[in-house]
Amino acid sequence: MDPVEFIKCELMPKLVSDGKLSFDSDVAIKSCEVSKLGEDGTYMRTQCYRAKVELFGVKSGLSEKVCLVIKLTPQNLPLEFYHGGKYGQLFENEYITYNTILPLLKDLDIFYPRYFFSNRMAQEEVIVLNDFTADGWSVAKPVTNLSLENILAAVKLLGKFHGYSYGIKETNPELFNEIRKQLKLTSFNEDTTGNDVWDIMMIKSIRRGTNSIRETKVAARNDVMKALGEEMEVPEDFLMAFEKYLEHPMKVQRVLNEPTEPLGVLCHGDFLSNNIAFKKSAGDDDIPIAMMFDFQTLRYTSPMVDLATFMANSTGVDVRSSHFDDIFRSYHTELVKALCEKWNKNEDELPSHYSYGNFLKEYAKYLPFGYSIAASFMPILHCPVQDPIAEMMQYTTESENFNEMIEKALTIGGEIVNRELRSLILDIYRLHKITDVTFE
Repeated sequence: MDPVEFIKCELMPKLVSDGKLSFDSDVAIKSCEVSKLGEDGTYMRTQCYRAKVELFGVKSGLSEKVCLVIKLTPQNLPLEFYHGGKYGQLFENEYITYNTILPLLKDLDIFYPRYFFSNRMAQEEVIVLNDFTADGWSVAKPVTNLSLENILAAVKLLGKFHGYSYGIKETNPELFNEIRKQLKLTSFNEDTTGNDVWDIMMIKSIRRGTNSIRETKVAARNDVMKALGEEMEVPEDFLMAFEKYLEHPMKVQRVLNEPTEPLGVLCHGDFLSNNIAFKKSAGDDDIPIAMMFDFQTLRYTSPMVDLATFMANSTGVDVRSSHFDDIFRSYHTELVKALCEKWNKNEDELPSHYSYGNFLKEYAKYLPFGYSIAASFMPILHCPVQDPIAEMMQYTTESENFNEMIEKALTIGGEIVNRELRSLILDIYRLHKITDVTFE
């Protein structure tokens, strides 16, 4: 059945009959409008639809409107893509998040969509949430270079989420361990080195930034560029070590996703600006606040999986380089505050591994992880395609157009993407010098 017809004719009537959409037990559907999300090229692994449902009380005659977002397993997805994409676990992780984890965070100002319903039957997965745009929230456009105000709102939210997760870990380790056992990685957990389309694309993409630095140096020496860029600071031996370290990026990502104590914590897993919504606060200061959504990749790992991914993919060099200290300190301050609140301790009573310096070293260690994702994903964010899933299914390593696809991927976004990738490598180089972190 067509997804729109399924939502209108099966899903919505079921939710109404089960009393999921209204406190009034005697309601009927007056109208239901359904539209597909992601038509603007926004990257989505699942099929998402927006539904506007008007209900009316059969006896009372009163009307109410409910705005929903429905996430479905993509239709006609080949079985190998379904299993390879871990679609069943994606929906399972989100179910666990809404029903087990997020209720534990209700004491904090952590905003997320309201949960209504889910179906976890294989290849027929469904999850129904409220449409937060009806409450004034919106995803920033563009999703690549957020404003400083939105960056600060996002990292403060992330700090609260991580800090409160640490608080649960410290105060109720039995509950925390039970939760983390239920979550499973939905990516990076298989050795596909050199065999998977996305893996090959990532391997090729890693050198886009390093080669761009080398080309910039040559251009500067030849006086093609009038001013030397900051990329000139990065020496060749560092570039070679960086390339060697990320020679097999999927392997590095798998290793770094393994939690290392004592900093292992519950992480969003895909903390990018297309999974974050903003709106102005209710106060007079007009400062934006943030909410996170799409918890299908929730996992137990280093908090820097989230922060490094966000910084590499959702912030631009012009803001990040000028305000890094403010951004990182805002994240850490909110984390410590939430941890102290949950653990009932003062900051000076916390173990040293929660210190600013230790988190900065962890960030230096994990920023190459963020870069390894940005190298292949940032071009898609800058130049979105209409249907990413269909495009990926179109190409295989046996495809006649495979090499053409790789070459295209290495040029999408042009100099804008090149500059961002160069700046990330420069950030990694500087952080390594400051923290004494090395490639391992």
